[in-house]
Amino acid sequence: MIKKMIGGVICFLIFTPQVYSEEVYKIGIEERLIRLEEGQKTLNQRLDDINQRFNDMNQRFDDMNQRLNDMMGIMLSGFGVLLAGMFSLTGFVIWDRRTAIAPVAKKTRKLEEEEELIVKALLEYANVEPKMQKVLTRLGLYKRELLIST
Repeated sequence: MIKKMIGGVICFLIFTPQVYSEEVYKIGIEERLIRLEEGQKTLNQRLDDINQRFNDMNQRFDDMNQRLNDMMGIMLSGFGVLLAGMFSLTGFVIWDRRTAIAPVAKKTRKLEEEEELIVKALLEYANVEPKMQKVLTRLGLYKRELLIST
């Protein structure tokens, strides 16, 4: 019986630490797995927060792009108005010059025609009146007109 007791004590001593160590080992693994899962959840939460920040930044960039596009549209319409005003002003200046020059050109033509008639009249009178011929010769009209008319 002593042999059986000694054998039982030896078996107890041999197998008890293994059973105990397996339980401790299992408990250690479970605790580590639980910690790993909690760490993974925390990490996932942090990644979700970072993704949310990136989404917010993307939204801000989209808003800024929209503002820039709106400003470009305003600038382009402003340049269009400016160019239209410049072309309108240029057209008005050209039209005004033409309307201002037309009466002057007409009056100048009329004065030139009257001058020619007066010179012809004086030349005809100079053919009849010698004093007039001397006056016109002194002014240089009689010779010139004779040369032009011949």
